[in-house]
Amino acid sequence: MKSEKDLIEEMKHLMLDFNQRQYKGKPKERATHVKAIGLVNAKFIVNENIPKNLKIGLFEKAKVYDALIRFAPSASYYESDSKKIILV
Repeated sequence: MKSEKDLIEEMKHLMLDFNQRQYKGKPKERATHVKAIGLVNAKFIVNENIPKNLKIGLFEKAKVYDALIRFAPSASYYESDSKKIILV
């Protein structure tokens, strides 16, 4: 099994490679969600009755976390705001 550090490095290289292919010859933008739409405050609740085999990391014990949820378009490239993108 790969270590967390190795997984992070692998993801970093995947994102860099994607950006180079996506924006070849153009100014680089973000690899995903090039435009943020909005943020909302939220609570992330870890219930105490989850299966034992899933109680790992932040799921180890019941807890309520403050969170932010970011709503953003699905496109990984810039598009006009007039184009409607709806995923259900």
